[in-house]
Amino acid sequence: MPHKIRASYIYQRAHELAEGSIHQCPAEIVAALLAEGYPEAADLLDSENIRADLRRVCDDRPPATLHLALRH
Repeated sequence: MPHKIRASYIYQRAHELAEGSIHQCPAEIVAALLAEGYPEAADLLDSENIRADLRRVCDDRPPATLHLALRH
């Protein structure tokens, strides 16, 4: 993947992870991207503006709901 396309994908993937219900902060998102095989994610996302944007997305999503199946 060429550098520009790969960087664009990392930004997109970071937003997807922020919108999901698993990761609570930018550090967790970076860790997930590193685990997915994107070592440059730490440098690409090392900006206060980007971290603030990811934090906003994490904070703005609706709270996760817990559905329990009850057996009688």
